[in-house]
Amino acid sequence: MKANIRDGFTLAELLVVIAIIGILLALLLPVIASARRSALASSANAALNGYGRSQVAMQENDRIGRLCSGAFDHQRDGDVRKFGFIRDTIKYKFITPGKSLDASNISKVSETVLDYTGGRTTIPANPMRWSGKTSNVFFGGMNGPSDVDTAAEYMSLWDKGFNCNFGTTWHLVRGDVVPDNTGELLNNANKAEGVRCPGDGTGPLSERDLSLSSVTRDQILVMGTGRNTELPISDLNSKTTTNTFIGKEIVTFGEFTTRSFSEGMTARVDATTTGLRIQGWANRNGASEFHMFDAIDPLLEARISDSAGGSHVGGYALCLFADGSVRKISDDGGYLGEPDGYLGAYSSQNGSTMSNSGWEEIRGQIWARQVSRVGRSAGGGAIE
Repeated sequence: MKANIRDGFTLAELLVVIAIIGILLALLLPVIASARRSALASSANAALNGYGRSQVAMQENDRIGRLCSGAFDHQRDGDVRKFGFIRDTIKYKFITPGKSLDASNISKVSETVLDYTGGRTTIPANPMRWSGKTSNVFFGGMNGPSDVDTAAEYMSLWDKGFNCNFGTTWHLVRGDVVPDNTGELLNNANKAEGVRCPGDGTGPLSERDLSLSSVTRDQILVMGTGRNTELPISDLNSKTTTNTFIGKEIVTFGEFTTRSFSEGMTARVDATTTGLRIQGWANRNGASEFHMFDAIDPLLEARISDSAGGSHVGGYALCLFADGSVRKISDDGGYLGEPDGYLGAYSSQNGSTMSNSGWEEIRGQIWARQVSRVGRSAGGGAIE
């Protein structure tokens, strides 16, 4: 009698195999996704630690003990090769900022890159910007002073690492807010300059500020996961100008860039929901005010928003503090008592607001008022 030789699997056996594979995939995919998220967070953590080491080196070598020489902001602070925390980081060689990016953020290019390449026309004119052929729009429509820099030198800015997709706080790059002549705390106290310029603060955060502060260093937030700008690159000329300046395609039409630093002390108390427990902060015209941390975005492990607030909510941001520590700060409160995509005060069409829930979210973790003395004069930026 011939043996009964089978030519293949039966349909039932194939279905069993497919079911087993499906079960294995269902078990493995969350593990793979979790491992990917952990890898992204680990990479961002390492980058922030590198920035922290650079700030310590800056503090130890700076004659007045500043943690940085100003914002990475070509519009307000001037030539990024001479001023700003990115210049400091490159100088002390712990990391290359342009290569030590937050991989969890789909936006990889800072808004400042569009500024220093001339890809974005911004005002007012700043005499510390580029001169000559690359910056006529910054000098009232006329060419600035003679420029001896070469195209190769401009292109090398990108290669040297003059880019960042982390956000910094007002505290780090501007210090305390300077009161105007009426005593109000504004981010535009110095009317001779634009909003958020060096003259609107007491100067970058320094060892003196930290030693005089009534709060410990582990509550003074300096950097964190970056927030995108509100609008994408919507001008083809901006894209072309930036890419031509760098000598390669680094931005695309419709791409978002990341913000440089936070707005400052602009958030008002939500009068309808906030009780006396958070009163007694620095006031202007009888209204309590708080720092915004809107350049920092709790986007890690966030979910899509189904209500008002940020586009994604309920995540966390990796945050670097003045003591050098890197910690997770979660978005678990805010607008209407729900996660809103912000840490502390939230931003809306009516301005910036601190609610009870937003206050509880950062209470004991992030300091949201002046670091040292309110009455100090403007300290400028890196030009000191």
